[in-house]
Amino acid sequence: MTYVLGMDDLSRAVGEVLLSDLECPVCLVYMVPPIKLCTNGHNISSKCRERVQRCPTRRARFSEIRNVALENIARRQKYPCVNRQRGCLEFFSVEHIAKHHAVFEYRKIECPFPFLKTCSWTGLKAI
Repeated sequence: MTYVLGMDDLSRAVGEVLLSDLECPVCLVYMVPPIKLCTNGHNISSKCRERVQRCPTRRARFSEIRNVALENIARRQKYPCVNRQRGCLEFFSVEHIAKHHAVFEYRKIECPFPFLKTCSWTGLKAI
């Protein structure tokens, strides 16, 4: 039996492959421009580049060169919310993901009934 991918399935598969290429090897968060390179051509997020002295992949020095091709791909990519594991299934462009995270975050809360002294419930609340 042959399975044929529909356009939605193919688009989703390509998006997942691109997202895996955009994953920073240090913090494992998806990179957004500017994306820096080491002298061997490995990518690293700008935030991690400020924190580490050498490339974690091959211990090479970093250059000041940006990966413009990957930055252009990142600008066209839709990123999942960092709260994906907690239930937010939305995707956003580079321009909008930071705004979403600033406004809509999931946070852990204690029992919403403080008068119940034996309530040990904790959970996630979208605010």
